[in-house]
Amino acid sequence: MRLLLFCLLISGLFFSCQKNELNYIPEVNSQPQNIKLSQGFVEQRINLEGIFADRDGESLQITAFSNAIEVVDAEIDDKVLIITEKGNGSTKITLRATDSMGDYTETRFDVEVKPPYLRFAVISDPHYMDQSLRGLFGSALINEKNKNPLMFEHSDIILPQTIQMISSNFRPKVLIVNGDLTKDGSLASHQSMVAILDKAQKLGMQVYVVPGCRDINNFNASRYSGANKVSVPNVTPEKYKTLYHNFGYNDDQITFSQDLSSLSYACEPQKGVYMIMIDSNSFEGNSASRPYNEKSRIKPETMDWIRSIVAQARDERKTVITFMHGAIAESFTGEAEYFPLNLIENADNIANTLADLGIKVIFTGHNHIQDICEHTSPDGNHITQISTGSLLSYPNPYRIITLKTDQNLSIATHIFSELYQGEQGALFLNQAKDDFKKHYSVFFNNILSTKYGVDGSLLAIATNTATEVGLMHSYGNEKKSDLDEKSQVGIIMLQEGTGSIHDAGELLNSMVNDLFPRNDIEFSVPKLGVWDE
Repeated sequence: MRLLLFCLLISGLFFSCQKNELNYIPEVNSQPQNIKLSQGFVEQRINLEGIFADRDGESLQITAFSNAIEVVDAEIDDKVLIITEKGNGSTKITLRATDSMGDYTETRFDVEVKPPYLRFAVISDPHYMDQSLRGLFGSALINEKNKNPLMFEHSDIILPQTIQMISSNFRPKVLIVNGDLTKDGSLASHQSMVAILDKAQKLGMQVYVVPGCRDINNFNASRYSGANKVSVPNVTPEKYKTLYHNFGYNDDQITFSQDLSSLSYACEPQKGVYMIMIDSNSFEGNSASRPYNEKSRIKPETMDWIRSIVAQARDERKTVITFMHGAIAESFTGEAEYFPLNLIENADNIANTLADLGIKVIFTGHNHIQDICEHTSPDGNHITQISTGSLLSYPNPYRIITLKTDQNLSIATHIFSELYQGEQGALFLNQAKDDFKKHYSVFFNNILSTKYGVDGSLLAIATNTATEVGLMHSYGNEKKSDLDEKSQVGIIMLQEGTGSIHDAGELLNSMVNDLFPRNDIEFSVPKLGVWDE
């Protein structure tokens, strides 16, 4: 009798561990594996067949929930777990199996969603000139080159070879051409540019274009031959969109929004990364008397559109990278006063707005300089402006940018002459430098004499000094101590002057004092895809 009671007691203890009121509790039959996903997966489905078991043979109801719904959401469809992308980070997903008696068991596994990795290239201001627009080399083209130190006559070599070099050496997923695609917006040059970009896409790069101030309704579109300059057809905004249909204006799943009030658009070249291409140009009033307008601006309607895209990006935890031809921040102290056409209208307010929206980086062009600077809004938000120099002007640069999985944006700079080895590369770079010096010696001589009243022997010294300063400012990482001794003395001589002559010295001194972060060549923007709550 005692033995029977003892057996019943042991049996009762056993069933109390395995059963609840004579019901077996569901069991975990196979533990799910931890999974790692890359942002952009959108949805992941996992068959849960065999994960749980029930000794009673009952049908089990399986539910799921995520500990961090800002990373992924989780739901069950029949016996399939659906993990839906919401952002990046780590979370645990809990699976619960419940039987008809309401008894349940749970298991958990980890899900990590890594931020996106993306490599892209940026070319700015290629000012491509179709060969048909270059007749006999003569005074007409020489006069045009004197206005701007661009190597127009080599554009049909420099641009295609740069694209080939970018593809072969770096294999980026995306290539951005950031404004002033053509020499004065001629139809012929745009058509040739489209053909070049078609070839770039065949190399495996998705190409996107940003319009520049000289690309549309430009009444300076001309053919040059000898002493003759003859007008040729330009392009309207509608024609521009048609020509560049495959480079941002095709309303596919990648280009998901176009601004109705401008040529701005937003695309998602890689899941999790929004690129906003901002049209900052004022070409509506162009005419024969004002062929193009170098003063950039963002329309209020366009800014509202930008706000909507950024709000969507914030809600969906997307990384945002912006591009615009015009600049929003000074590359040296006083630039807005000295050269007002270098910046867009209401530049400070625009920069504050973009920074306060949460945009952390903007790529710009227009000014033909290599510069990286940071703007801080009154509310303490930061935006980094990355300016890329013209591909046709010294030092003929382009940028290679990598968005890393830690959301740091790494910027590296390369120059066209790297294509050539040894002496040939040096010869090309020297030609670009000589073109630059010839133009800017005339430019600075004129501005120093007419605007600042510098004359006599000081004018020659000041002109040489300003040309060296301009060369250094164009290259980037400018430091006054790197100037030759004559140029340093030239700045001091101007600063010791009075009135406008002193102001000229302050201008040149400012141009060789690089603003924070003081590295225009190699740089990293941290935590690009991290949104502040």
